[in-house]
Amino acid sequence: MKKGVNMEVITSKTNLKVKFLKSLNEKKERIKNNCFYIEGIKVVNEVLEMKEAIDIDFIAFSSSILEKVSGGNEILNKLEKHTDVNRIEFAPEIFEYITDTKTPQGILAVIKITENKYIDMLNKGENILLLDKVQDPGNIGTIIRSAVAFNFDTVVLSKNTVDLYNPKVIRSTKGMLFNVNIISREL
Repeated sequence: MKKGVNMEVITSKTNLKVKFLKSLNEKKERIKNNCFYIEGIKVVNEVLEMKEAIDIDFIAFSSSILEKVSGGNEILNKLEKHTDVNRIEFAPEIFEYITDTKTPQGILAVIKITENKYIDMLNKGENILLLDKVQDPGNIGTIIRSAVAFNFDTVVLSKNTVDLYNPKVIRSTKGMLFNVNIISREL
């Protein structure tokens, strides 16, 4: 990505943005800051396409990592066109430090958690799936993907269910998080 004016690359673990992003791996920090992050080229690309419906705080990326992965150069070009979205570049080792992924693709988007009006969401459709005491993050993602495939309108997660915004849950939804109404009773 061509570096624009004032586009510096963050190289220190002590940088406030690095500390903030790293903190979002913890549930209490996601709740405190009312945001979470999604990671990966495919899901960030989808979010950029739907940005009017989703409150994107900023995009964090490492062009060095993106240039080495499939689709990386395409998303870098797309980022250049989305000048209305805040972007912050990180050195590859710092980006790898931030995420809990073993081999990150080099891009993530910080999304603000919107307050849902539960009654309105429940009235949006007839097919509602209630999840209670599901503790495996991968299972939640699989269930959300299945709910989308089977045309459920809403998925409700009880207090006893794993945190919807856990990075492993987000990854396991494979982008389907934004294709169904989800009510999380945790927040």
